[in-house]
This record gives sequence, structure tokens and C-alpha cells, in this order.
Amino acid sequence: MHQDHFHPVTFSIRLILQDKASVKRWADIVNYYFSQYSSELCQRPKVYIGHIKAISILNKKEYIKFSKFKCDIPAEVVSVGESSYHSIPLILNSLVYGVAEEDAVQVLRRVSKKIKKEFLLESTFNLEKAAHDHHGHHAHHHEDPNHNHNH
Repeated sequence: MHQDHFHPVTFSIRLILQDKASVKRWADIVNYYFSQYSSELCQRPKVYIGHIKAISILNKKEYIKFSKFKCDIPAEVVSVGESSYHSIPLILNSLVYGVAEEDAVQVLRRVSKKIKKEFLLESTFNLEKAAHDHHGHHAHHHEDPNHNHNH
């Protein structure tokens, strides 16, 4: 399915490591994860990034932000905090010209599998449907079928 306009896609994501990692280490993982996602999207013809942004709010004072606006420019990553975490929540907003929602889901699934092997990182994600879907569809969620619910 090809789209010739910008279509925002939002995911809620959880990344989980076996051992706790510092906010800085998590920022490195987040940068790698979403840079892989961006890179794979950018390999397709006629794809332009509006923005790919992710944020992880860890507590009142600690967070990680990822922003990417062009395929050929590295992302900006900001991390604040000194704590360590087993898992972090993220919201990813992906506004990319020429990429259908289904494509974004497939790419995120592939990147998740690749990173699981490289970092022993578990990840789960849900596609967040906009409540004000202008096509009149009902809001629903897609769960990653590879996610094991037995933690």
C-alpha cells in the first residue's frame, strides 16, 4: 500500500534489559534502535522524513529524547539523569512521507528482532491509533505477535 502524503504513526514501546542500565546507556540504545528504524525507512524510494521523534520520560527529572529530521543527518539525542533502569517506556512519533502505517510496523518489528540479538534487549510495541481517525475507522491496537507475555 503506497501513500503519497505524510501519515503520522505513533507507537508506545517498552525496552527491557536483563540488567539495569544507566540513562546514558539507554540513550545509546535508543539512538541505535531508532537510527536503524530511520535508516531502513530511508532505503525505500521516494521517502522523506518529516520527523521521527521518541521520548522516554523516566521520572520527574530524567528523560531521553531522540529527534531525526533528515535521512542523511544524524539524529539528535538528549539524555538527562543518573539512575539505572531495567526497562524504559517510549513514545515514538513517526511522520514520514511515502511510508504506510503497515510498513512502519513491519520495519519496527524487523529492527526489534535485530536489536534483540545484538543487545539481548526485549521490546514490545503497540501501534496507537488516533482517536480522531479521519477515515471513520474505530480506534484499535496492534500488538507485536512476537512478544512473550510471560515475564
